[in-house]
Amino acid sequence: MKQPDWIKKCINKSRDFNYQRQNHFLHNFINLFSVAIHLIIIVTVAILPLFFNFNLYGYVLYFLLGSFSIGISSFALFILVVHEASHEMFILIKNKKIKLLLNRISGWAICLPLGVNYKKHWEVGHITHHLHPIEKVDPQANNRLTGKKLLTTCLLLLLVPGYAYFHRYISKVSSARKGHTNIWVQITFFTFWLTSLFLLYQFVSIVSAMALLHSLFVLMVLNQLKGSLEHGGEVAFHENVYLRSRTSLFLLRRFIMPFNITFHFEHHLAFAVPWYNLIRYHKSIYSIVPDDYKRQIFNRQIWKQLKGELPKIS
Repeated sequence: MKQPDWIKKCINKSRDFNYQRQNHFLHNFINLFSVAIHLIIIVTVAILPLFFNFNLYGYVLYFLLGSFSIGISSFALFILVVHEASHEMFILIKNKKIKLLLNRISGWAICLPLGVNYKKHWEVGHITHHLHPIEKVDPQANNRLTGKKLLTTCLLLLLVPGYAYFHRYISKVSSARKGHTNIWVQITFFTFWLTSLFLLYQFVSIVSAMALLHSLFVLMVLNQLKGSLEHGGEVAFHENVYLRSRTSLFLLRRFIMPFNITFHFEHHLAFAVPWYNLIRYHKSIYSIVPDDYKRQIFNRQIWKQLKGELPKIS
């Protein structure tokens, strides 16, 4: 469809922030250093009981905080590595074939432990998401729950053993992903987790193993919240594909929605802008967006969005 002039101007502004204009060494250092930090957090939290003699209350606190912190770091790795790799900009190198290969390897490295088929759901599926956001062909079409359905799903994921597997592979929610997860991906997923949990149980603590397992459910809850903030409610049904997403601005976004993933309107305008340039890109287009649209696109009414009470952009 023909785009309004202000959207064209916003897209043109993205050229200044495109990954092709970034210093490759600095770009790769930022991303790889960020990955290292989150891997260190995951490993440190997982083996923490080796260094402390917790009492019962200490173990309860460790389980709650440990599963939450590992879940957030795992979520951060997924956002940084998988999402950026799907746009071929997690690792930058001049040789296009090697760049594609390195990004593909990086994407698979994070996706396999989480039971996700990187090639089908991200390397191909995420591009479909940008071309046809929240349409039937989009693998993320059902990841936009709001209101009671969102709350119920999050509580079931956190509190009901086995529901995460049902939700991921069996329920209607996963119907849009039919054929997107091969049996060998599931076998790898279960092998990774059974091995990791056994090693933690054997050499660290059963509570450490429980915290690691529960972190997977925390990650899935964060992903549900992410989908709701990006495309939840009536937002998803706008006739203009660029107006089917929101940028969500709230106090703790850097903590629970890392790597600027909540700047989603900007990302759909120009998916070749690396995560660390999204705020600068946001500031550069803020004055271009008509005043009547600003409040709707750059959303601060987070609870209304999560409850599904915000209308599509008028």
